[in-house]
Amino acid sequence: MLNWLRQFNTFCFLDSCAFPGGEFDLLAGAGVRSGITLSGAEAPAALDAFIAEKKRWLLGHWNYELQTGSGLNRSGRTDAVGFPDGFFFEPEWVLYIKEDRLYIEGADPELLYNNLLREPPAAPEPLQLQQPVQCRVTKEAYLETIRQLQAHIHRGDCYEINYCVEFFSVDARMDPFDVYQQLITRSPNPLSGLYRLQDQWLICASPERFLKKKKNRLVSQPIKGTLSRNGCRKSLCRAAAVSQQQ
Repeated sequence: MLNWLRQFNTFCFLDSCAFPGGEFDLLAGAGVRSGITLSGAEAPAALDAFIAEKKRWLLGHWNYELQTGSGLNRSGRTDAVGFPDGFFFEPEWVLYIKEDRLYIEGADPELLYNNLLREPPAAPEPLQLQQPVQCRVTKEAYLETIRQLQAHIHRGDCYEINYCVEFFSVDARMDPFDVYQQLITRSPNPLSGLYRLQDQWLICASPERFLKKKKNRLVSQPIKGTLSRNGCRKSLCRAAAVSQQQ
């Protein structure tokens, strides 16, 4: 299925990596029948209106720093990837595996099924780094930030901090499909995914559920600072699949 997705400029592929408990074992939406790009405080209302047009599959993303109110400001960090604040699309094709059965929704499911059976494997493109992987902050700046965060903890301003830094490589050449497959081979997680929006890619192997809404229930299942209950921890990633199907 991943090889079949190579022909599309926009798609969303979500994979449970065979972990139990998910609604789907695997879900993919490809091609854009209709879509909406979202930004600013108007984004939630615009998406609600787009969803209300008709019952359909919608797949896409929210940017973590989407500004949805006057009290939320962007971090000002460098954005080298440039994903829009939000984007959701109605796919031309939807494929999902549930209880060991493959379901296909689209113009000609039988034709697509036969094409999938004949889809040849693609040779991966070797990863090429034009420059070494770099950190966005210097060692000195990193250590100074750590000292400042420690001071906040000592004062009692907070009890837990998740400090992240960015590593990047300029003009790297890679096959995102191959990188994704290597990632889930080494680190399979129940909320893995490969997402493409034109020339922008998201490769995900996450054990965390950022947010899930099912009818009137909202579920968030982060891992940082939490303990498992009954020996079980559930999770999901930010790449979202929204269905109005009942």
